[in-house]
Amino acid sequence: MSREIITKFSEDEVKQRIHNLFKKEHADLLTDCIMGLSEYSGLDLAPIFKASLGIEPLINYFVGNEILVPIDSLSHWRWNKDEMIKQKIITKEEYIKGKIIEINKWRDSPYKMQYDYIKETSTEWESNYDWISSNKIELYDELPNVNKKLKGLAIKKV
Repeated sequence: MSREIITKFSEDEVKQRIHNLFKKEHADLLTDCIMGLSEYSGLDLAPIFKASLGIEPLINYFVGNEILVPIDSLSHWRWNKDEMIKQKIITKEEYIKGKIIEINKWRDSPYKMQYDYIKETSTEWESNYDWISSNKIELYDELPNVNKKLKGLAIKKV
């Protein structure tokens, strides 16, 4: 993995770059809109600025990849973890198997992962999804330590 290079720009420098991207008759309005959204809603300007420089995010995984993710990376506050371990949906090390079902390269967490779980008041399997960043993903086809984590995981019967 390549190292991250952090570069800082002033707000005026960012405004100028964004302003220069648009047709003259729309540039002021669009620049104000983007900067306003950034201030009001927390819109991350980094992807917009990178795209303006021709920098495209790297995608390391693909739709259909089967992956392992630590469950603490997912929305799991109402899970029956004991039952999930018993039914071998998660490992004792608390990894869960899932599949990448969608990619949005402009998000901080660009991979939409589908996985099975059991609600805290149930013993029945259900499906859910979460958006995951690449540093949380292990492809269990490629990593030697993953077979140990996968040992004994159940496969959902369709």
